[in-house]
Amino acid sequence: MSTTILYGVVIQHSNGGQKMRSFLKEGSALSEAEEVISIIKNSNKKGFKVYLSELEYDSYKNLILSESLVNEDSELLFES
Repeated sequence: MSTTILYGVVIQHSNGGQKMRSFLKEGSALSEAEEVISIIKNSNKKGFKVYLSELEYDSYKNLILSESLVNEDSELLFES
């Protein structure tokens, strides 16, 4: 098993839905998060949270091993 850490930008809506994009580099994930946050702010929509999560990834199985996309170690970057 070959595991690595991916950085996930997780968008969570108040209705429970989640969307995630993952990146190998934390800087790339933060750039994406800034863009997403800007789009949400400009739309004036409410009920969104944007998190940065470190996710354990098995490259051999092409599988995220983390149980949840958002956990106690995730960083809340924005809330509308």
